[in-house]
Amino acid sequence: MKLFLKPHWPYLVWAVIMLLATTSRLYQLTQIPNTLWADEAWFEVRGREVLSGEAVWPRVDPVFSSGNSPFQTYATALVQGLGWPVAYSSRVVSALNGALSILLMFPFLRALFAHWPEVQRNVAALAGTACLAATFALLLLSRDGTQNTGCVLFTLLVMWGLHKTLAFGARRAALLTGLALAFALITYEAAYALPLAVIWAALSFAFSAQRWKLAATQTLLIGSTAALLLSPLLVFYFYNPEVVLNRVQEAQSGNVFNPLLGLGRVWQGVVWEGDSVFGQNLSGRPLFDFFNGALFLLGLILAVRSRRAPAAQLLLITAFVLSLPSAITQNPPAFTRMLPMLPALAGLVGWGAGAVWEWGATRGPRWQTGAAIILMAGFAFSSLNTLNDYFGRWATDPRLFDARQVGARLLAEQALSNTQLGDVFVTPRSQPLVYYTYEAAFAHTPVQTFDPTPTCFPLAHLRPAITTYALTLAFDDLSLPLLKAAYPNGRELPPVFHPQGYAYGLSFQVPANTPAPAPEHLIHAQFEGGLRLAGYDFSHPVSAKPGAEVKIRLYWEAAGPLAARALTSFVHLGRGRESNPMLAQSDGPLCESFPPERWRAGYRYIETRALTLTDDAPPGEYDVRVGVYEAATFVRLNVQAAQVEDNRVILTPFKVEP
Repeated sequence: MKLFLKPHWPYLVWAVIMLLATTSRLYQLTQIPNTLWADEAWFEVRGREVLSGEAVWPRVDPVFSSGNSPFQTYATALVQGLGWPVAYSSRVVSALNGALSILLMFPFLRALFAHWPEVQRNVAALAGTACLAATFALLLLSRDGTQNTGCVLFTLLVMWGLHKTLAFGARRAALLTGLALAFALITYEAAYALPLAVIWAALSFAFSAQRWKLAATQTLLIGSTAALLLSPLLVFYFYNPEVVLNRVQEAQSGNVFNPLLGLGRVWQGVVWEGDSVFGQNLSGRPLFDFFNGALFLLGLILAVRSRRAPAAQLLLITAFVLSLPSAITQNPPAFTRMLPMLPALAGLVGWGAGAVWEWGATRGPRWQTGAAIILMAGFAFSSLNTLNDYFGRWATDPRLFDARQVGARLLAEQALSNTQLGDVFVTPRSQPLVYYTYEAAFAHTPVQTFDPTPTCFPLAHLRPAITTYALTLAFDDLSLPLLKAAYPNGRELPPVFHPQGYAYGLSFQVPANTPAPAPEHLIHAQFEGGLRLAGYDFSHPVSAKPGAEVKIRLYWEAAGPLAARALTSFVHLGRGRESNPMLAQSDGPLCESFPPERWRAGYRYIETRALTLTDDAPPGEYDVRVGVYEAATFVRLNVQAAQVEDNRVILTPFKVEP
């Protein structure tokens, strides 16, 4: 057994680190954090669009100006294509990217420290890998469904390939580095600094080794490979520059010292005080804890002292260059933009750990054992501290409710649990903080979302099963009073409470076979395509003075979903067949907040139209007429009714008072 363990111990330790790291990233992945926030859901919705062929090219969210990572989008589409549901598919991609980064860190550092003694080399590689696995920011961003961990993975591959390319002049390594660089540049905006790191590292190698031709040709090969692979996207970006430049507005404005101050904050964030944004960190927690921070500072000092060594140059250059994206943008240190620094920073931690081991080894077995115990205990403490901070403190902190829109997920889960009872509607649809959450959560489910408006609302009418309306009260103050007035026998389910005590959301259930409010005036006007006008109300008696506003409620029904075409309903107030004179009219999309192709039998879609009489309306008798036409052609739908002319239903006489 000892004969087996002695040569294989580094790989066994590596396997243990990977087991713990992978478990911590996949454990209850869809439940912790208990949210499906807008940034994550954006990629899941975009992945669905790519998979369906609806929108395959990159684009930027119009509200949050984020989410233009092609890699995360296409990887999410791939995960969905392999059978994972839309919801949380981007989270799976993030977790896999984070785990792969840790997996590859060990062989990368072994290659980087190849000139070191074997044991010291293994200790440094394992320490850097353990540091990466125990970094709180990487764990958090590996489980939140965003694009950041992809940048870490491909930055590490670029560094590895660049080392192989420059140290050994391998053309194949240059091609693979170009491939990794191409992927890195489509993961996250912070990776845009990577080409500068590649050029700087090549110049440093050429200057130190006096191998200018090799450095120039290999760097050119890396760049041309990346450019060739990116050429389709580069053409697209040329015609759509806003997609790739959407973060430019976040650059710091003001005096020239702002970037320098930002650079100071970034490096301070590594060991002293980190990102203050709770959603992406425990506010103020530095990137490295005390133990890893101490090893990092030691490794940094030693790397600077050995700055002519290729390993030192690669780590220092990459760490510095990739600190610039956070330094020159607002609110540094920002861990999302600092994360690409992490492979280089963890490499410096490994350097420090290797130095501790070497120091102990040179002083005898007891010192060597002491160094080993210190390193193992330190990394064990760091790992446990990170797990406690993430699963115990961050994921259960009440501030997460607002930082990651927890309420939308909780209401969505409540809505999905009620689909077994009958139809479920969720409001609102277009509010940015809940739109992508609901689009991802309700993909391929019967749940329907809509925007409630005073002018149109779908009301269950004699449905054979319970109908549930899940209302995001934080953004919808219209629906609950309307539903309570329409259905006095309706039932309110326990609310989704905000940590501050108020109701964020609530579900209202309409019992089976409950009628919707009935119109004052019943009619039966049957339009082509299954649309029916069941009746109407006036807001006050059918008379008014010139200049007055009159409101009419139209009670629409349908035999089933209507054809997917834009329909416009209209109301004319005038006299006779020509409505001449026309005193007032109202034209608009038929129940705009609820497209007709989503209509179904068993609902009344109550639409309110406002008519304003002209100021010079002559007194006398007039009539009100209603119709529907196709918006694209202005051709009126054929209608059958008791009183109809020119496909306009004549509702009632109307009197203009003197």
